[in-house]
Amino acid sequence: MRGELPFTEDVWNPRLEAGVVSALVHVAEEAGHSRDAALDAVVQFLFSDAAFDAPANDISALLMAAVARKAANGQKRPPSAGMWNDITAIATFLPYCDAMFLDNECAGLLREEPLRSKLAPFGTRIFSSKTGDQFLAYLAGLEQEAGAEHLALVDQVYGDGWTVPYREVLVHKRERDAREAQRSK
Repeated sequence: MRGELPFTEDVWNPRLEAGVVSALVHVAEEAGHSRDAALDAVVQFLFSDAAFDAPANDISALLMAAVARKAANGQKRPPSAGMWNDITAIATFLPYCDAMFLDNECAGLLREEPLRSKLAPFGTRIFSSKTGDQFLAYLAGLEQEAGAEHLALVDQVYGDGWTVPYREVLVHKRERDAREAQRSK
């Protein structure tokens, strides 16, 4: 277990979580830096232009502002318990994804202005259960565009059975649940 980090005002910032700092320090230590040198390198990186210019900062701020706008406009229902995790995941991955399948609440936020316009340059297609048919059409289009050469490569990497869904995981879960129920009696 890693020791506690000496969090000071140098590394504590409302946009950072202690887990991020700890993980970065751990990576720097694994690269051969001493604890102090690792912490210095992390501080230097986190307050660099590269870190401040990361798209996740702007995207998470835009999403939080959208949630606040909803509240200010009288939304009765509070955000879901997992909203902060959703915001973090969306802000982190959206710039690097061709498409994302999100819950209806988050997909709705991304379809509203100013998010829609500000995130348009990334070109990420947003789907939810409300647009499930469009998502299935998108997937069918990808499959059609892939071509025989691409599918042969997928066969090579994943084996012949990659098109067969692995549904046994549900069977095994039911069996585990049944065994657990028997043990608890």
